[in-house]
Amino acid sequence: MAVIDLLNIQPTQLCKDLRGRFIMLYGQAKSGKTSMSAMWPKPLLVAFEKGYNGLVGVRPVDITSWADFKQVCRQLKKPEVKEAYETVVIDTVAIAYSLCEKYILNREGVQSIGDIGYGKGWGMLKDEFETAFRELTQLGYALVFIAHSKTKKTEYTDEEGNELDALAPDLPNAAYQIINRMVDVIGYIGVEYDIKSGASSRYLYTRGTPTIFAGSRYRYLAPRIPLGYQELVDAMAEAMEKEANMTGTNIINSTDVDYGLSVTKRSFDETMAEAKALWNKILATYPEDGREKLRTTVVNVFSHDMQLSKATPEQQDMVELVIEDLKKLL
Repeated sequence: MAVIDLLNIQPTQLCKDLRGRFIMLYGQAKSGKTSMSAMWPKPLLVAFEKGYNGLVGVRPVDITSWADFKQVCRQLKKPEVKEAYETVVIDTVAIAYSLCEKYILNREGVQSIGDIGYGKGWGMLKDEFETAFRELTQLGYALVFIAHSKTKKTEYTDEEGNELDALAPDLPNAAYQIINRMVDVIGYIGVEYDIKSGASSRYLYTRGTPTIFAGSRYRYLAPRIPLGYQELVDAMAEAMEKEANMTGTNIINSTDVDYGLSVTKRSFDETMAEAKALWNKILATYPEDGREKLRTTVVNVFSHDMQLSKATPEQQDMVELVIEDLKKLL
């Protein structure tokens, strides 16, 4: 059961550790997106596409369906898996969204999302996609989302009045909006060339310009950082130190901090056992209308009549809500 103590919440602190941070990297093909993400500590590469063939030492899991991904997400909740990995890399977000859409189509038995009436299909797709990644954000991993880049028209013009194109993540708008709300940094990986020497350098751009979509929750983060994991860590540490000096906030070196708003879960079997015990107690306490009270409680939580004993592990949180309501009845 989720345990939340609102009276024991501690103020958040700035932290130099990138574990638990969420970042989206995007850029052109072979710009170093996957290579960069592989520098994160103990990464699991969730490979919706095989962009890791040139990398050594990565631990990829090939994903060919949304069901594959849901299986990975379930395993990522296990304590022994959390010991093995600290970072989850999603390569790429666009393919993940496409497989999620295919999953909804197969589940509903239709050919296109629009075939699901009254716009409900798009809502189903959004909920399925967002829920999967929201749950990942609660598990303590660093998340790195990878996307390709595309050009799109902007409202800006050059000195001659020509419309400027901007580089942006190549994602469906719905997927972009979901990931954009989750991540702490959206960074574009670009290459700069020195014409005279012929040398090239790669940089991570973290602040938007008229020609680049980028952004960060850290207002003092450098807008242009040499490409590399440690370079990003150092730049974020510097930004946090500036923030701390301005606000008087403490800086810590690890995200392993309990702010008091801890959420722990018991097993599904334990939840169902308590529900069964309370169910029987309600029937004993209210011999005349106990069954109607129970039915009303279940409907209020699940929005339809059902046998609580038929609940699935995915519905555990809803069963927990039923338990709370049953306790109130007693």
